[in-house]
Amino acid sequence: MDIKTITPSDYKKTVWSGGTTTQLYIYPTQKEFKANNYDFRLSIASVEIEESIFTKLPSVNRTLMVLDGEITLTHESHHEKNLKKFESDQFLGDWTTKCLGTCTDFNLMTKGETSGTLTPITFEGSKGLKLSASKQFTFFYLNKGMATIKIDDNKHQLNQSELMVIREPHESEITISSYGLTEIIQIDIK
Repeated sequence: MDIKTITPSDYKKTVWSGGTTTQLYIYPTQKEFKANNYDFRLSIASVEIEESIFTKLPSVNRTLMVLDGEITLTHESHHEKNLKKFESDQFLGDWTTKCLGTCTDFNLMTKGETSGTLTPITFEGSKGLKLSASKQFTFFYLNKGMATIKIDDNKHQLNQSELMVIREPHESEITISSYGLTEIIQIDIK
């Protein structure tokens, strides 16, 4: 098991037609988003205009979770979904997707056989978790607060907007503790 923390100074920020996108992590790490040659990508986007069309991303499976705000996604010829905080939608990147409303959202993009899930964790105090060995990666993104993450006997401090990367987690006991309201997004990749 390999554990590291990525800080905001390591993130890559770009502009899209409706706001900004901040790439938190891409795998393999030497790949480029624009080259479309990655297995998965984690990012946070701001949707800053009331009506926008998402950039088409051929051969990409997307999971989008609202972190702040409220939007309605309309996927032409597919479905429509209203999303509030911590609600998510899954769709294909080559669909024509219209967004109404503004928000900050968390994006998981996967390709090929790679799949993943986003799970919001909100608590005050401490929370116990258990990781299984079936995942390739587990990530914790700290959306709000400050937390101590204890994995087996090792403690790791996670500050707001930081991303903890756990590669090839074995079955581990994880305890997350904090002193105030804490919002974490857990990302599991297979």
